[in-house]
Amino acid sequence: MKNQIQIENTLDIGQLKILTDGQEHRWITVAHSAIGKSHSQATPPIPCQDNHYFETLNDNWQLAIVCDGAGSAKMSHFGSKLISNNAIPSNLKNVLSNLKWFKKGELPSKKEWGDLGLTIFKETHNNLISWVEKHNKQNNTGFSFNDFASTVMFSLYSSKGVAVANIGDGRGGYLNTSGELKPLFTPFGGDESNGTIFITSPIWETPSKFIQTDVINEKILAIFLLSDGMEKITFECSNLTDDVFTDANIPYKKFFFPVLSKIKSLDSEGEEKLKGEWKSFLESGNEAIKNESDDKTLLVSFLK
Repeated sequence: MKNQIQIENTLDIGQLKILTDGQEHRWITVAHSAIGKSHSQATPPIPCQDNHYFETLNDNWQLAIVCDGAGSAKMSHFGSKLISNNAIPSNLKNVLSNLKWFKKGELPSKKEWGDLGLTIFKETHNNLISWVEKHNKQNNTGFSFNDFASTVMFSLYSSKGVAVANIGDGRGGYLNTSGELKPLFTPFGGDESNGTIFITSPIWETPSKFIQTDVINEKILAIFLLSDGMEKITFECSNLTDDVFTDANIPYKKFFFPVLSKIKSLDSEGEEKLKGEWKSFLESGNEAIKNESDDKTLLVSFLK
């Protein structure tokens, strides 16, 4: 069944031509994190616990990060912001600047990236511990480390491929130059359908069981990172066939192709305008998005 879903979500020659004709080879990225309905309607309202970050690191590399704070953790909106906007960018850039493969614009080996991903996550975990201790001391509060719980994924990518690292139940995908829409990793599901893990979870004695890293050595045209609040309308992620539940985990062509086509068609003024439109779309784009109870983050980066 998954093979059939993959075929259905592969661009045909004409669609691929629309996206690649007259290619300028520059990355256009749109991203937003929007509050979910259950949070906005709570008394008192719960802030959006999702956060994201993206940056052009140099002529070769782009960095994208998405974090989803735990709904049950009262300070997770701070945790997800600290991780995505400060700790991971800083820790990653400190390491990358000394690596030959990064300087040359080449992809690392899976082993190199796996070791690096684990190091970055561990450093970020320790940063968060220090930050919570400092926050409690400065503000005379008694928050626990788990009050700042968040999932986290980050991706380093170029036209040559993607290196990705993930903790938790977010999703990531990409479009390759053959027109195939594929997943970057498998979301962590735990023992329950809605179970997940966080960077604050007790995973550090056996981190390889919980932390996913991969290097995808395929030429790419786009990547997508999202929190689980956006998965139902952007990914093929739930199928019940012959009473068997399967998660195909494949990006929807019917969603992503129109988005990428629009980015392709825009001039520079339109690209700037799209940032505001993307914010409106994530907040109230259609009934499904408007009524989504969970916070919603969607980052799309396209090699125009």
